[in-house]
Amino acid sequence: MKAYLPDILKYISKAMDSQSWIMKKQAGLTLKETAENVGDALSDHLDLVLKMIISNMPGRLWKGKESLLSALSSICNACTREILKSGNGRETPKSIVETVLKETKKNDREYKRIAIQTLGSILKTFSEVDLYESVKSQLFAIAKGEDVGTDEGEMKDKPLTMLIRAAAFQALGNAWPSVYSTQSKFGAEFSELLTKQYPQNIWNVRVEILICLKIFVQRVTEENSQASILTPTIIKDILGITYDAMSDNKYSVIRSSSLEVVQQVVLKTEGTPLLEPHLSELSNQLTSLAALDSVLKESAEKLKISLVDHQSKKRKNV
Repeated sequence: MKAYLPDILKYISKAMDSQSWIMKKQAGLTLKETAENVGDALSDHLDLVLKMIISNMPGRLWKGKESLLSALSSICNACTREILKSGNGRETPKSIVETVLKETKKNDREYKRIAIQTLGSILKTFSEVDLYESVKSQLFAIAKGEDVGTDEGEMKDKPLTMLIRAAAFQALGNAWPSVYSTQSKFGAEFSELLTKQYPQNIWNVRVEILICLKIFVQRVTEENSQASILTPTIIKDILGITYDAMSDNKYSVIRSSSLEVVQQVVLKTEGTPLLEPHLSELSNQLTSLAALDSVLKESAEKLKISLVDHQSKKRKNV
């Protein structure tokens, strides 16, 4: 396919310029497949393929437009290194993200869901670039249920709305950077969103919130030992959510995801007094989890043992 790439792209470009949405859809699907097959060989034609997609993105919705989103995600994945080097008038990770972000504001719920998923995928691809502030406001609104589309006949408690909100939390997790300045500016706000939204949502959204909390803790970067993003209040709120999640009788994925959050909290607070007020309750919760879930029993018991080591290291550092 690489040998015929210029001819293939010529065909795709012609189809993309068509007034027929059927032809545009086919062009998007073909470009997605091409990017997945040739990989970074597409970098030699990056300006052309990005222009094809981005120039056709603005404006009204047409049947099959989601194929452009899928193609853009595949192009970003195939040409990541080249896009990261972009500048001097070329598309950058930020400009690409802003293009997709505009599509998440469309009212059609299914298209909105796909746009948010695409945004999350692209944010993950460019995870080394701090794009959190660019997407925060819009994704917060969607995650809170304030902007989930207005399809006629769709009620706000329908499953599609929950999928949209779950996708928003997933995208937020992918956007959360390992950059201290951004973490210190938005950490408390992000943590508050996650811990307050958890009890208000159903299980599939809760899973994404727990994954977000894991990423939030995992990516914490300390500028110095006196400037922890993980304040006592944040630790207390996060653990409160995990206690509820670990006792979930119905969904094992909720329990396992909560345990992963706790593992990260224990790891990140090692050698500090932050976990000290919670050691007794956390130990009890892990005991209950081990009794409730045989699959997680070994991991819960190991983590419980590590709490003793955690306390010992803390005392040595006092």
